[in-house]
Amino acid sequence: MINNSTKKIMIGVFKGGVGKTTTAINLGHALALRRKRVLIMDLDPQGNATRGLGYEVNELTPTVYTVIKGISRVQESIARVRENLFLLPSNRTTALLETELAGEFGREKALARAMKGLEGFDYIMLDCGPGSTIVNVNALVYSTDILIPIEIGVDSVEGVDDFIKAKEAICQKLEIETRLMGAVMTKVDRRLTLTETILSHCKSSFEGKFFAQIRTDTNLGHARGYHQTIFDYDKNSRAAVDYQKMADEVIKWFRREK
Repeated sequence: MINNSTKKIMIGVFKGGVGKTTTAINLGHALALRRKRVLIMDLDPQGNATRGLGYEVNELTPTVYTVIKGISRVQESIARVRENLFLLPSNRTTALLETELAGEFGREKALARAMKGLEGFDYIMLDCGPGSTIVNVNALVYSTDILIPIEIGVDSVEGVDDFIKAKEAICQKLEIETRLMGAVMTKVDRRLTLTETILSHCKSSFEGKFFAQIRTDTNLGHARGYHQTIFDYDKNSRAAVDYQKMADEVIKWFRREK
């Protein structure tokens, strides 16, 4: 079984385009640079984390789908993509799980069952697609913690409230205790008047929980275009500095919570 000290963090919110994948791969790489063994689990049928790490998938490549369906074993399906950084990739076949798991008994625990025997990681980052899908419910069940990325904007804040309510309802129904770890604000631009208002609201909402901020940086887009992390593209950039700081804060937060 996986070591109880492994932190399994779902990067989650049902809304798309708020920086879930950007946070997963860059926070994951930042932790790996801190000599933590990190697994990024790509649960999005679009495979954004897989592409973002520059990993090529073909018809024979083991993926999240083949692992959950029992076609391949998880230990044999994980690829090393950077030093201390590993990937369980995804592609369009992940979308098939929505219908193929729908009629199964205990479908919410399919991911947890598939991960039995997995060990050797300090952190597992689960990058999820948008929506309240069966795959995302599996991620919620398997995770120990949820980290919510929030883009500066009213719509994103409202989406977070909806996600938290849905998370609490699912946890109660399935009798699980996945913890709401906190939030990370993305695309923070303090030149905008709205920024301070949103930050103040979110800090109040997540008082006593983990809270981080990533400043807006065009280098993140450039890195994504080259299928690189921000540390591959420009390790001295503003975003790289912010993700390094966030990684240090994550490590300290879990030490305190322990």
